Amino acid sequence: MTNEKGQVVTKTSLLKQMEELIEEPGLTCCICREGYKFQPTKVLGIYTFTKRVALEDFENKPRKQQGYSTVSHFNIVHYDCHLAAVRLARGREEWESAALQNANTKCNGLLPVWGPHVPESAFATCLARHNTYLQECTGQREPTYQLNIHDTKLLFLRFATEQSFSVDTGGGGRESNIHLIPYIIHTVLYVLNTTRATSREEKNLQCFLEQPCEKWVESSCDVDGPHYYTVLAMHILSPERWMNTRLTFLRRLLVTVHARKVSAVFANKLTDKQSKEYAVYRSPLLFWGLVELIYDMFRKVPTSNTEGGWSFSLAEYVRHNDMPIYEASERVLKAYQEELMPAESFSEFLDVVGLLSDIPDPDLFLQDLLNSVP
Repeated sequence: MTNEKGQVVTKTSLLKQMEELIEEPGLTCCICREGYKFQPTKVLGIYTFTKRVALEDFENKPRKQQGYSTVSHFNIVHYDCHLAAVRLARGREEWESAALQNANTKCNGLLPVWGPHVPESAFATCLARHNTYLQECTGQREPTYQLNIHDTKLLFLRFATEQSFSVDTGGGGRESNIHLIPYIIHTVLYVLNTTRATSREEKNLQCFLEQPCEKWVESSCDVDGPHYYTVLAMHILSPERWMNTRLTFLRRLLVTVHARKVSAVFANKLTDKQSKEYAVYRSPLLFWGLVELIYDMFRKVPTSNTEGGWSFSLAEYVRHNDMPIYEASERVLKAYQEELMPAESFSEFLDVVGLLSDIPDPDLFLQDLLNSVP
């Protein structure tokens, strides 16, 4: 309704809706530009690219165990919109068509994001479809949550060793892949929680943490080695438990990289216990530091007392907080790039992560650690 001057005096519900349409908070579809606010039950997915790789390059076997590694340009699309676009592009193959929506970046998967009002059945159907995509592009018979943990491990290693994220795809870098991390974690959590595997993995983590130092060099080339367990910890251990055990994880990662450097893995003992220059230990420190930053990102998540505890709480948080998570991921990347990466010594790194009070003499800490390992 307007008055004599042509000014709107009564706002209809349609006008209100149009005003709201201007801003869709959170993740939005790159085709229809709507997200979970205006299409609460339509499943969104993240375009991903996955390839078959060895799970552990240092595995001491002629035939290395195979898994997969995923990267993303972090373009979001409704499953329905993706399939409609594929149908319209009759002459093109599915992923050739999808690349056009994905900023001309190669993709072969669509990782579902479980929105707050999406029925579980719809999310599970889309997750099953994504697993089919994984099977098709990797030849992996059954993508398991363990393989997804390895996938996250390999993604963290790309960050820690400064490898390219776009060498196979032509697009996507650190920023887009830091945003992917919470959603790969969420996929693992969903399977852990629905299959009630949390308590089993908790026992596995406990065994790893209690492993005697005589076994540390031997396990430095295991597929499920210290890098794998450090990533698994994020899914199982609450921030309080991480704080109590994080130095054990750090020690294991440092010994692992030292053993690999001095080729001690074949003798299963450290023949050279002399600490090396910072460059040798930089990648495990950055790897550990990224896990620490991800924990910091989730520090406001309350730990549930129900079965599953932290795993359940974290899954619920990721499901309901896409915008806070997006903003927190930006802060994680900023801290990683501006604080962790520029560190030029072990001492400087520990200062940045706030560990100098626990480890006042970093050089002595490292040398004592290596001396304590047979």
